[in-house]
Amino acid sequence: RESNFSEPVKHWNFGRFSDSREPFVPNCSDDPTTMPYLSGISVFPPLTITPPFNPLVTDYSANVSYEQLMVRLSAQAQNCQTEVRIDDKYGPTRTTNYTLGVGENRIVFLVVDITHTEPWVVNTYTLTVHRLSVDHHEPPFDPIAQHQVCSLHQECEMRVSPTELCGIQRDATISKDWVSW
Repeated sequence: RESNFSEPVKHWNFGRFSDSREPFVPNCSDDPTTMPYLSGISVFPPLTITPPFNPLVTDYSANVSYEQLMVRLSAQAQNCQTEVRIDDKYGPTRTTNYTLGVGENRIVFLVVDITHTEPWVVNTYTLTVHRLSVDHHEPPFDPIAQHQVCSLHQECEMRVSPTELCGIQRDATISKDWVSW
């Protein structure tokens, strides 16, 4: 059966980036032309992904704030003889929590043919999530200005030494020479 890639193939189960906590319902095809394609990618919490999901597009991107530390990801393959693995052809096929570092996070979805003794990678989709850096709009450090140094000696609720002060205390032992160093 021939596929015309200028228009969507009718037997494909087009998915979308889903904000649902529910995994994809496994609707797969036995048609061999669907083997390298995903039906959808699920991301929670919801992200604005560009471009919109299409099985023929393999590169996607999203931006998240500094406060966003993790995303939950899963994907569904079009074909019944393939699985989607995250980051490695032996990687997990289940919903996966992915910790985001500051900057660019490249998440790779590998569509693997599982009819062989070793999984064969038949296609790769990439989601690049850019986590913004912290921005508190604080002025740069001025070594000439007067500063205080404070430290936490021990938690008041979990004292280790009864003679030590607890909570945050001003540290007068730090010399001005050390601060300018």
